[in-house]
Amino acid sequence: METKPATVVFHRAKVILECPHCGQTLIATTYEKVCRLLDVSGPPRGKVCDKCGRTAAFTFDEAASAVIRTRSVETET
Repeated sequence: METKPATVVFHRAKVILECPHCGQTLIATTYEKVCRLLDVSGPPRGKVCDKCGRTAAFTFDEAASAVIRTRSVETET
């Protein structure tokens, strides 16, 4: 079974992780909570989509990681 990275959508106060296969919302959370996923070592976390049954990995590229880190710090202050 093919696992793809989840699609990341940035909103003002939330991060939405969507299934890359069908577009279903997997997680909608705050920047502070998703920031914990940036420092995970070992196999990436992920979720099986309820709609299509395929797996999405919660991995982020450098640009997405920078946005998440910046906005999590902004909301803390």
